[in-house]
Amino acid sequence: MEPKIVEKQGFDIVGMEVHTTMKNGKQAEDCPKVWIDFMKRINDVSNKTPGVCYGVCVMTNKVDFDYIACVESDDKPPEGMVKKAIPKSKYAVFTHKGHVSNIGKTWDYAYKEWLPRSNFKYNNEGLDFEYYDDRYTDDEKNENDIYIPIK
Repeated sequence: MEPKIVEKQGFDIVGMEVHTTMKNGKQAEDCPKVWIDFMKRINDVSNKTPGVCYGVCVMTNKVDFDYIACVESDDKPPEGMVKKAIPKSKYAVFTHKGHVSNIGKTWDYAYKEWLPRSNFKYNNEGLDFEYYDDRYTDDEKNENDIYIPIK
């Protein structure tokens, strides 16, 4: 699996956030739950880009991170939601194919296999995110992208 390398301008997101960890696979429980909660309130977000959602990862250390289920919007976040700026960056974009419950395998490939052997380094000034558009389905036909900031 070879990624596309793209430059992406910065943008703002608004959504619901959960603090989680990769210890004992806790993120596999927390991230889907925040999506369920967010999708119940997605229409509370104004001025959003239609048909596109993001899952943004903000690492706090090597195993703990904040995950934000969100949409692109530059408006004020509704109560109980957060707003964050995604900075301009160059990205390695990996397309995950298959049920979203297996997305961890694509993340692992990107970080543990591709990045160490590539000519790129991780850009600590950027943020990782998942990109969900009209290719998303809740079955094995699903496709969505993972953006990893690089330099």
